[in-house]
Amino acid sequence: MRKATVRRKHVTIADVAKRANVSASTVSRYINNEGMVKEATKQSIIQAITDLDYRPSSTSNFRVPFITKNVGVFVSDIINPFVGELVECIEKNLMAKGYLMTLCTYNTDNKVLEMYLQEMVDRKIDGCIIAFARVSDTNLNIYSLIKQLKVVSIQSDIDDVDLVDSTDEQGTREIIEHLIALGHRKIAFLGYTDPGSFANRLKGYKDALAAHGIPYNDEFVRFGYPSSQFGYENTCMLIDMKDRPTAIHCFNELTASGAYLAIRDKNLSIPHDISLTGFDGTLISRLCAPSLTTVSQPIISIATIATELLFKNISGSLSNGRQHITVPTRLVLGQSTSPPASQ
Repeated sequence: MRKATVRRKHVTIADVAKRANVSASTVSRYINNEGMVKEATKQSIIQAITDLDYRPSSTSNFRVPFITKNVGVFVSDIINPFVGELVECIEKNLMAKGYLMTLCTYNTDNKVLEMYLQEMVDRKIDGCIIAFARVSDTNLNIYSLIKQLKVVSIQSDIDDVDLVDSTDEQGTREIIEHLIALGHRKIAFLGYTDPGSFANRLKGYKDALAAHGIPYNDEFVRFGYPSSQFGYENTCMLIDMKDRPTAIHCFNELTASGAYLAIRDKNLSIPHDISLTGFDGTLISRLCAPSLTTVSQPIISIATIATELLFKNISGSLSNGRQHITVPTRLVLGQSTSPPASQ
């Protein structure tokens, strides 16, 4: 017996016009970009096309969005819990609007980023959210690809792209001032070679020291890729210094998790022998014992604002000019900080 096939109902311009409550000629004019259409009318047509899943027989001039219902999400890695929680929130927001997510991890390699962007352009994906990217003026190919896409960035440095950021500099300054208020003057910083977020956080660190007359010490600042291994190795080196720091601030909580292990392996205690702080406000800060004093970023707010900006970008309802939205961080006091045992 021959298997029955289910045929998709053919949707016409007349069907779209009826759903949008406009004339068929208006729909045709908008689809083929042959004249002016009022913004309210355009949005009605777009919604009707989306609802009916209209697909023209020829797509040479077809310019209506909402076709793939798929968004590319670019992140540096998925090992960092902050990134994982952010991606989870973004995906929930996308699915609530009927979108699927294509996750791309580029490992801070702009060549990989360029490859994925080209794929998104080729697939005519509806839009992209790019997180933690640093694109220099020399990356002309990346800029060219981004201009062909609807893009919102998170904590990234990409010219002319809508940006959702947090108060990195202020948050870092607050947590360093917390340590200073406890009496610490020898405060180390495990940072990141990346010039973006780290530049802001390093400035907050330096400004806090300067405001309290504490000299900046190059030996107390370590650069590398923020990971548990980086945190472990550099904390060991700091502890082995003849004049070791009494407190260590970590660029993120993944780095801080390695610092916890190093301090334990050196038979020291937190915070009696050394105080420790981090940045992000992920599950790590609550699982560590003692609980980590940290700067919490509003992950849900960052994800929500980014996806809402992208939806407006896709629909064409976003106002002209680059959007730069900064959400506040918050100092969360745990049990990993106390006055120094000695100076």
